[in-house]
Amino acid sequence: MTRYLTRNYQELDRILNSVPRQIRNDRKKLGSEWNGLKNKLMTRNQVISRNTRKNCRYCRRTHLLYFCEHHNCEICGIRGHQWQICDTPIYYINLLYLCRCNAKRCKNIRSRLNKENNSIARHSTHCCNCNNPTPIESMMKYGNKMICEYCETDKKPQKRPITPPLSPRPDKQTKSINDIIEELPPPEDPMEDIRLNNDCPSSSKSSTIPTYAQMIKQNNNQSTSEIQTRLNHKRNI
Repeated sequence: MTRYLTRNYQELDRILNSVPRQIRNDRKKLGSEWNGLKNKLMTRNQVISRNTRKNCRYCRRTHLLYFCEHHNCEICGIRGHQWQICDTPIYYINLLYLCRCNAKRCKNIRSRLNKENNSIARHSTHCCNCNNPTPIESMMKYGNKMICEYCETDKKPQKRPITPPLSPRPDKQTKSINDIIEELPPPEDPMEDIRLNNDCPSSSKSSTIPTYAQMIKQNNNQSTSEIQTRLNHKRNI
C-alpha cells in the first residue's frame, strides 16, 4: 500500500530538481510555485510515513489524512487524494512551465483576468496554446503540454459539406468501336496536293505578269523579226 502511494515520488523529485536553482529561489520567477509543490510532496510523504489518520468528512470513515477513495482532487480531478497532496506529474510540469510556455505571458494574462474579476484567474495551471488559466481536469494531455477544450475544438479540421448537384447528372453513353470509327473524318489523299506544272500559278496562261525568261525571249524574237524585215527589203530593191 505504501509503495502504491509513493509511486510518483521519484518522478516528482526529478521534476523539481530540473528547475535551475536561481529560478526556484527567486520568488519573482518560480520561487513560490516551486516551494508550494515541494511542500505538497513533503506533506504526502509525512502522512504516509507517520500513518496519520483522521475521520473523513466526505466518506465518514477513518483513513490516512488527505487520502479518500470517495473524493476527487480539486486540482487534477483524480479520485483518491485531495489538493494538499496532489502528485500528478503533469500538474508539476505545467505549474513550473517545463512545458516551455512563456511564464511571463501566462502570468500577465492571469493578472489581467484577476483585475477584471474573471473567475478563471483562480486557476494556477494554463493552456499551452492560448495561455489562459485552465484547470488540469478540463484539458487534454499531449506529451508535456496541456490543451484546453476550446483550442482542441478549433484545432480539429472542419469537414467541408458536400454540395449536391443542381440537377441529376446524365448517364454516360458508351460508344462502340465501330461508332467511333464511323465518326472519324476521311483520310486525306497526299496526291491531291501535288500540282502539275501547267497548274502552277507562275506558268498559268491567265497570268499577265511575264517572267524574266519570257521577257528575254520576247526581246530576242523582236530583234530577229526586224533583221528579217530589213533583208527582205534589200532583195526587193
